[in-house]
Amino acid sequence: DAILNSTGPYTIFVPTDQAFRSLLVQLGGPDKAEEKFQDNPRLLSGLLLHHVIPGAFQAESLQDEMTGVSLAGTQLRVNTYSVQDEEWNDVKVLTINGAKVLPEKKDMFIPQ
Repeated sequence: DAILNSTGPYTIFVPTDQAFRSLLVQLGGPDKAEEKFQDNPRLLSGLLLHHVIPGAFQAESLQDEMTGVSLAGTQLRVNTYSVQDEEWNDVKVLTINGAKVLPEKKDMFIPQ
């Protein structure tokens, strides 16, 4: 509640539908996931807060090896890579704890 009542700004790293499907598989399916979240509400809140950091960040401002702490209290590390797309244009790829962030985040990072 304290977090919901506090002022921001915050940056949220929103996983894709595929990342949520992967999470459901890891948790044993939708019914098992719902049961686990109901039995342990802190599991769900921790998972959500793990994807939120204090401050307003644009993708361009995230630099290689930047670190920060999520609202769940977990350490996050940014890594940047330069790759070439199918037309040989340089593209900056960002990851946080190994999960791809841009242009589309396909992995969900889970607090350890």
